[in-house]
Amino acid sequence: MVFLILAVSVNILFTLLYKISERKNCYPIATITAFFSVATVISAAYVFFTGRFVFDWRILLIGAVGGIATYGAIHAFLALLKLGKFGLSTVIVNLSLSIPILVSIIFYGERPVVTTYIAFGLTLITFILIGGNNKKADRIKHFWLWFLLVIISMVLSGVADTAPKIIQELGLGDLAMNYLVFNYFFALVPTIILGITRKQLPGKKEWLIGSGLGATGLFNMFFLTLALNTVPGTLAYPINITVVSIAIILLSYIIWKERLNIRQAAGVCTAITATILISLSI
Repeated sequence: MVFLILAVSVNILFTLLYKISERKNCYPIATITAFFSVATVISAAYVFFTGRFVFDWRILLIGAVGGIATYGAIHAFLALLKLGKFGLSTVIVNLSLSIPILVSIIFYGERPVVTTYIAFGLTLITFILIGGNNKKADRIKHFWLWFLLVIISMVLSGVADTAPKIIQELGLGDLAMNYLVFNYFFALVPTIILGITRKQLPGKKEWLIGSGLGATGLFNMFFLTLALNTVPGTLAYPINITVVSIAIILLSYIIWKERLNIRQAAGVCTAITATILISLSI
């Protein structure tokens, strides 16, 4: 349980660092460059120094696709932050967990359980609640742009989240850390190119926050993996998602005064419930 508490705490910090980068007026591309650089170096160092590096072209290919998806998902999420509603955006993007489940059903013939159907129904209700009755400008700034960016970030995050499932189905589970190296590397390359062309290279504050993102992202995965040795996944995943989602909503209200109207609050509740049910299906 200690490792699960550590995983949840690090995950909250990881998520908050995105908002802090926006509040500190960090260049988004520069921050992500630092993030992917640190994550690539740390994961590569771990794989090489533990003697776990094994080249496999399938891992390389999956890592390239996952990396590009990660690149797009995080860029879209950072663009979301400029439109406000950080807590709401975070909770909706977490519905990306539904993508791996859909892939399992469509491509691997897995039969969905009752909770899966309920989760997909709640996901649809979430978008109806969030999307309806948004005529007032003070509710969500540039709503349709926000909505588009949420969908893009959610779908691309889901594509990246599907990679571990594909690796497992190919019998390459022992090479999961090798995948992470390629994933971060292929996310880093286009980010560096974009940063050079737009003259957004990391400065001191981008390196500081980006390094925090890279380190906390990897430590979150590390602690969660250790937690799964003593805590069942059916308990660990829902606790992690629920506590982080609620914490981000509350901190967004306390620190940044982000308010939710009744429909948005209801949408948050259905989104959290859907995410918990989805995590029980993983």
